Amino acid sequence: MISNRERLILKAIIEHHSEHQQPISSKFLSRLSYLKYSSATIRYDMAQLEKKGYLCKTHASSGRIPSLKGYVFYFNHLITRNHDIFQQISLFENIFKNKNFNKETIVREALTLLGNVTRYLVILAFPNALTTHKVAKIDLVLLSPEQAIVLIITNYGQIRYQSIFLEPCNNFDFQNVKSIILAINNTLLDKYLCEAIKILQEKNIENDFCNAQLFDKLVNILIEIFYNFNTNNSHIYGINNLINNFSWADSNTMKEILHILDTNKLNEMLFDAHKYIFKFNNRIRWVSCHKFAIISIPCEIKKFPDQKMFIAVLGPMTMAYPEVIPLLEYLSVNLSQTFYSKTNLIPDKLEEICK
Repeated sequence: MISNRERLILKAIIEHHSEHQQPISSKFLSRLSYLKYSSATIRYDMAQLEKKGYLCKTHASSGRIPSLKGYVFYFNHLITRNHDIFQQISLFENIFKNKNFNKETIVREALTLLGNVTRYLVILAFPNALTTHKVAKIDLVLLSPEQAIVLIITNYGQIRYQSIFLEPCNNFDFQNVKSIILAINNTLLDKYLCEAIKILQEKNIENDFCNAQLFDKLVNILIEIFYNFNTNNSHIYGINNLINNFSWADSNTMKEILHILDTNKLNEMLFDAHKYIFKFNNRIRWVSCHKFAIISIPCEIKKFPDQKMFIAVLGPMTMAYPEVIPLLEYLSVNLSQTFYSKTNLIPDKLEEICK
C-alpha cells in the first residue's frame, strides 16, 4: 500500500524528473509549495518508496528516479492531464476543418504537427492486412484494347492493383484473362489474404483453361498484388526529432530504436498487447524499452469496428506524459471521424486511371 503522502511524492518525482531530466532530491521536493513537509519526512517516504520498488537510485548519493513499477502506478493512479493545451488544439482544428484537404493530407498534416509540438517521433501503425483482411473481390478493368488493370479489394475497402498489357495475338486478350480472373475470384472469395496466397502458390484452383502459361502468369501477378497489401504497415512522422532532440539516446539505444522501426517489432509491440504493453484507462498503452518508451492509442474506423490502427509517440522514458496523452486522445477521436467520413473504397488515383 502507498499512503496519500507517498502518492504525492511519487507523482512529483516522476513529473519533475521528466521536466529536469535529473534525479530528484528530498531537498528539491521540500521547496514545492504543495508538499508542505520537511526534507527529513520526504526523505523517509522516498526511502519507503524505494523499498517498495517504486523508486530507484542512479548512485548512492543521488536523488531518486522512478522505476518501471513506479511508472505503471503513476499511469494507473496518479497521472493528470495537462489541459493547458488549447493553443495546440486550435492548430489541429485548423487542419481537420480545412475542406481542401483529403484524408491522406489530414492524417499527414495532423501527425506531422503532433511531432512538431511534442518534439518526439510519431508513428501511425496499421495491422497486418494478410492475416486480418479477406478477399472481397478480384476483378479486371479494361483501360484500352492493349491495357487492363487487375485489382483486389478487401472486406475493409483496401485496394491494390497492377496494370497489365494485353497480347491478343498470344491469347492474352481481355476475354481470356477475364474468365480466369472470374474463376480465381470465385475460389478465393472471403478467404484471408494469407490463405489466398497459399492457394495460389499451391495452385489449388480448378484449372480447365487450355493456356497454362497464361494461367501461371496471372497467378504470379495476383500473388505479387496480395503481398503489396502488407507494405507500408506504418508511417513515421517527425524523423528529424529522432536526430535533433534525442540527446538522451546513446548509440546502443539509437540502434535499438532503428531496429524497431526497420522491422516488424513495432507492430508486434502495438498489436500483441499482452506481450509488451502496460495498458491504462482502457485505451492508452505504454511500452517500456529501457531508455525510451512508446505511448500509443488505438484509432478506430467506425465502418470497421474490429479494424484498428495505432497512433504512437516514441520518446524518452521521461517524456511529458500529461501533455502527450490528451493530444493522443484528441487525435484518436478526430482521426477516427476523418476515416469514417472520408473512407472511399476506390482511391482517387485509381478512379483517374479508370476514366
